[in-house]
Amino acid sequence: MVSENYQLDSLDYEILRLLQKNARLSYAQIAKSLDSTLGTIRNRIRKMSAHKIIRFWGRIDPHQVGFKTPANIHISVQPSGLIERVANQIAEFPEVSYVALMTGDFDIEVDVWCRDQAHLTRLITDRLQKIEGVASTKTSLVLKVIKIANPDLGLIEE
Repeated sequence: MVSENYQLDSLDYEILRLLQKNARLSYAQIAKSLDSTLGTIRNRIRKMSAHKIIRFWGRIDPHQVGFKTPANIHISVQPSGLIERVANQIAEFPEVSYVALMTGDFDIEVDVWCRDQAHLTRLITDRLQKIEGVASTKTSLVLKVIKIANPDLGLIEE
């Protein structure tokens, strides 16, 4: 039910659980662990990747690699018909690591990684606030990353 064209089954969930624990597992290791074939595992992961059910990238702590001013920005858009267009424009900024449409007081949530406060200031005042439709922003600095993870897939079964 996750993707319009791909229905996850129990094997898919087992593959995803293993990859959540260790994303560096080889297809062969996953196949052995799940008593499946290498080809089956390879095909399942390729299909889930093609349907954007799973995406592979390395997660890093921004502070540890030189981004001293990561921030979370909430954005209100007016008129509301521009929300998705604004979100797509913001998603193109190289500093942006996360963009989501929201309900509540704001329309868009954005996480950015900036080198320093001057970089963040330029991003907000010179680029973000000049996008047509951006009515207001609220910025919070990330002081320390405590956890970056996906939720346990077992929660779906409850």
